[in-house]
Amino acid sequence: MPQIKDIAITKSIARDDDFLIMQNPETGETYKITKGNLFAGFSGSGDGSSNNRHSLNFVSNGDASGLFYYLGTNKGTSNWINPAGTSVNVTASSTEAGNPTSLIDRQGSEWFSHPIANSWVSFAITSGKLLCNYYSIRSRATNTDYYPRNWKLQGSNDGATWIDLDIQVNNETLNAVSQWLSLPVSSNTSYSNFRIIQNGLDSSNADYFCLGEFELYGSYSS
Repeated sequence: MPQIKDIAITKSIARDDDFLIMQNPETGETYKITKGNLFAGFSGSGDGSSNNRHSLNFVSNGDASGLFYYLGTNKGTSNWINPAGTSVNVTASSTEAGNPTSLIDRQGSEWFSHPIANSWVSFAITSGKLLCNYYSIRSRATNTDYYPRNWKLQGSNDGATWIDLDIQVNNETLNAVSQWLSLPVSSNTSYSNFRIIQNGLDSSNADYFCLGEFELYGSYSS
């Protein structure tokens, strides 16, 4: 049987987008495997956690298929309640009106920040992690102004170091109250913390960050 040669290691820390080249000794086929995919194969979540996984795939705007709905039903075992404060901790950089916990309450809601640059809302999963592949945002339920135009979806596993998962620049899709926008995400790493941060002016050329609802999708590992 052919032998695979040892390869000298020249780096002490691998980035998520670094990869290994592996060869099947029987067929000679080679494979390119990223760090994220390698750990996903070991653990089921890309980060060494349990491989008790549940697929939460986007179906339609406002569906019952996302992470916060799943957690709000105690992982599909009970009637739905807002998971904020139990299985999800919701915090915001500032609040001028509304409550950030309403962003996962399954209703047409309204929350907005003080007019401060780089305002954000974060969602910390108290148990488990999500390999995110889609997310949805909804404009606020009142007032036809101050729609988001520039933002980032970010992930973290310590609440301090944030990785960009999606960046939107001058996205003019949201133009009505309670309007949904759903977008795909490409990531190889599971995260326990997510936040959406406004990194530019809104539709009224101000720094108010206004939202009505938020949902995440992907592969959840508990």
